[in-house]
This record gives sequence, C-alpha cells and structure tokens, in this order.
Amino acid sequence: MKWTAGEIEFAGSGIATLWVDGLPDSVSIALVDVLLDGVAWNVEYISPPRAGEPRQINARLPPATGYGEYSLRVRVGGLETPPVAVKVVRGERNLALQSFVRNLHDEEAGVRHRMEHFYIPLFQGFCEEHRLHPSQVRVLDCGCGNAISVELLAQEGFRACGVDSWPFRLQQWQGRRRAPRSEFALADARQLPFRDGAFDIILSCGVLEHVGVEECCAPTYSVRALADQRECRQRFVAECLRVLRQPGAFYLDYPNGAFPVDFWHPRDHRNLPRWHWPSEKFLPTARELRQLVQASERGMTIRALSPAGRFKYERTGRRWYGKLLRQAVEFGFRRIRSPRLSWLAESRLNPYLVLKVSH
Repeated sequence: MKWTAGEIEFAGSGIATLWVDGLPDSVSIALVDVLLDGVAWNVEYISPPRAGEPRQINARLPPATGYGEYSLRVRVGGLETPPVAVKVVRGERNLALQSFVRNLHDEEAGVRHRMEHFYIPLFQGFCEEHRLHPSQVRVLDCGCGNAISVELLAQEGFRACGVDSWPFRLQQWQGRRRAPRSEFALADARQLPFRDGAFDIILSCGVLEHVGVEECCAPTYSVRALADQRECRQRFVAECLRVLRQPGAFYLDYPNGAFPVDFWHPRDHRNLPRWHWPSEKFLPTARELRQLVQASERGMTIRALSPAGRFKYERTGRRWYGKLLRQAVEFGFRRIRSPRLSWLAESRLNPYLVLKVSH
C-alpha cells in the first residue's frame, strides 16, 4: 500500500479523507485502522473498489487532537503503510471548515432535541390513544441520516427502523452501536423495501423538499427543480402511505414554501437566511402535500401541528437576529397550539410546517 499526505486543517472536530492504493477489494470497515502516532481514529467510510483507482477512507479525528507534526499510518490486517509525516494545522481561518464542523454539531444536537422534546412524546401519546406498549409499535424514520433518531426511539422501547438513500450512511450505521429493536435499510424512499402496512408510525423530517430537485453547494447554495419533480414527490408520499398500517400516523416536517424566508438552507458558510421564491419550486407548501396525499390515497386526514418545542435554535442562536427573535418565534409557536389560532399552523405566517397524516 502506498499513499501521500499533507496538511490536515482541524477545528476540534471533523473528518479527514485519505486516498490509499493497494487495499484488498474484500476489505471491510472493521478491518481498517487509521493511526496518528499510534492513536486510532474512528473509520466511518471506505469507498467501493474500482479498478486502477485508490480507495477513499474517511476517518474522524479524536477531539483531543493537538496541532503539530505526526506520523500517520493505515493498517489492514497484516498489511501496513509506511509512516507518513503529516501536519495538523489550525482550521480557524478556513471559514467553510468552521461552518461544516458547527453544522455537524448542530445536526446531532437538533436531532436529539426534536426527538426527545417533540416527536417521542407524540409517539407515546399514540401508544396511549391506541392502548399499545412501545414494543408493539413499529416506527420508520424515512431519511434517518446518521440514525440518532433510531437509537433514541429504540431506547424508549419502540421497534425502530431507519432508511436513507446515501451510501455513506451505510458506513455510518456500521460504525455506530446497534441498539436492540433497531434496524436500518439503504433504500430509495420512492421504492421502500417493506410490505404493505409494515409500520404504525412513519416520520420524515426535512426530506420532502429534497425530493425531485438538484442541489449545488459550491460556492453558494443553489437548487433547481427536476422535470419530474411532481412524479418523484408523488411516489415518495405514496410509498410512505403504502407501508403505513391502519390506524397509523405519518408525520412530515419541512420549511414552509409559502413563507418568504428560508432559514434552513443558507446561501453559504455564513449561515445567513435566504429569500425563497415560489418560482424556485423547492420548499413544499401545505397545499402541495394535501394534493400529494389525496392523489395517493383517499380518505386521509391531514392536520397541521404547531412546531413549538421542535427546535433547539443552535445555529440561529449564534446570529444577532436569532438571539433577538428566537424567544418571540417560540412564543408564537406556542400560541398556535390554542384552538383559536390553530389555523396559523399551515398558513404562510408559519415558517416551518409539521403535518400529521392519518387514517
């Protein structure tokens, strides 16, 4: 095995990418060690073998890694690369790297918060309503990402399953501790590998807007609707309803396409909100979801919920407008809970939609 190395920019967290020649085609993630002066990194991804090309290894640096010169080696079974000198340098001047690190932290903190403070209480209410124990309830997180949600659901006693379409997620799941009553599947949500009526509850957070679009993040964020966007979103909703048991509940949330500002897909590393135009055809509206559901299955009830308690406000809380407005926004979300103001939940005045579809 041979490879070259250089400087690693580091800001207290993050993943380094190594390109290594000569790895056996059959090597698995469990057999690979990345060592920095003898300290092992957490290997999270190995690219599939391709003839004549080096293999990509993604490994997470330990948070306690200091700045300076090191000896880096890759070990696979009885094979080991010669030690290569690398220099870990400060990433503070790399604004994009800083933003990436913060967003990783925000994602994990956000998932934990919304599950523990918003969705798990809703799912427990479902159990009480139908006189079921969590162990009798099967939950699907459609677009589960790093699978923290699946772990938390399993810890609460639910039978939890996570689905995502990005191959990188498969390596992440293999590197995580597998909780009892949890399972994962790498699949396209428009063609779910489950039988009809397999789940009592389905959850999809921030996924629908990414169906049927092409996104680009360099140098600034841009998005373009595909020609078959409507058909893609129709298949996504139809598949989720197909695998939903009766009685069951399907929860979706996403930024409101009728609201003019998009706080969740910033233009660049500065994480500033961007104006959202209906002509962009990116963020769905409540009306669009109603049309997709009605076209898939008649007789479904769709109810907009207040997002109160869903957000931790990690990212926006670091901006001046977030510090100024987050308490007012959360107060407004709580007011939407009242019967008199519940109509606001799916109006253009609410920046984030939470919708419950049920039989």
